Amino acid sequence: LVGCCHCPVCSVCDGRRFAPASLAGDSGGIGGGKMKRLIAVCGLLSGILLLSGCQSCLSSWCMSKETYQEIYHPTPYIEYWKKTDMTPENRMQDSADCGGGGDKYSPHFSDRQIEREKLPGEQWFEPNLRLHRNWQRCMLKKGYRYTGKCYDNEISRKSPACGAP
Repeated sequence: LVGCCHCPVCSVCDGRRFAPASLAGDSGGIGGGKMKRLIAVCGLLSGILLLSGCQSCLSSWCMSKETYQEIYHPTPYIEYWKKTDMTPENRMQDSADCGGGGDKYSPHFSDRQIEREKLPGEQWFEPNLRLHRNWQRCMLKKGYRYTGKCYDNEISRKSPACGAP
């Protein structure tokens, strides 16, 4: 019985046809020592990659439930703003009143708002950051408190939501 090996390494056997005896190393082809060596090298490389952490971990089996939730289903930023007796509809309206839009992806600012806020020589980032901080101050004045994470870095230290003026 002669046929292709149909192995996952057909780039090695190049589709050559060989008899089953060649798998045992009794004849030419890719059998015997060559096949064992190839399997050993592939196994060794796989083990090295696995142990070095070079495999991807994008499923729930290798991370905590909280981490999985945070990566694949992040909480919208607006939901970190809380106020007693508020409803999501009230919060969205307050966000819109503060200039940050009134949907679950708030705050966001239009190109027109950013252009109006932009000073000469500024890129998009600076006026957007100023608008965002003004939005935070407005939400704080309306009685909201930010329940998200504040970090020990310059960005958080300058954020009204994290206690900056």
